[in-house]
Amino acid sequence: MHPSNKEVLLGLFSKQEDLTVTIIPTAWDTYSPERKTAEVRAQIAAFEQWGFKASVIELTSISGTTLKENLTGKDLVWVTGGNTFYLNYFMLKSGFSDVIRKFLDDGMVYGGESAGAVVAGSTFKGIDCVDDPNEAPGIVWEGLGLVSKGVLPHWGWEKYETEMKAAKESMSKTTEVITIDNDRALVIEDGKERVVENPTDV
Repeated sequence: MHPSNKEVLLGLFSKQEDLTVTIIPTAWDTYSPERKTAEVRAQIAAFEQWGFKASVIELTSISGTTLKENLTGKDLVWVTGGNTFYLNYFMLKSGFSDVIRKFLDDGMVYGGESAGAVVAGSTFKGIDCVDDPNEAPGIVWEGLGLVSKGVLPHWGWEKYETEMKAAKESMSKTTEVITIDNDRALVIEDGKERVVENPTDV
């Protein structure tokens, strides 16, 4: 699933021209190489259509100073879906988890879909009902904490209905849970949360 609410996304930036995005498709490593390549190309095309200059960061092969250099000056970092546990492991290993808050404080916008949204939350308790933790080299149950609650996307989607209900039941034992269906997006701006409707003609 690609970004679908252009008006809301662009409204998060003080400028409307020369916008840059760094896409992090690391969670797609658990897909076949052919599928990941196709997904990355589609993601880049989606952002370029909206006027962004797009680049890609693979957290499996970057860290430290090089990671910071690749994030510096970017207006948006967009984290794709895939396996949440795998993504989080490499966010920690690369140092992304340590530096992202500083970039956000300096004006960068964080955006994520599916696993990229889940990892922004406080916990993955219950996500094991949806994603296999064993696909990650190491299992960590805490997210980035950019949102002080658990985040569950795809809510109400028939494809994952049973798994998501089980995930919410488990996650609710440790934290408040935000559920978001595929037609909506969670926006947090200046500490205030709002859920917006995504257009259907994208």
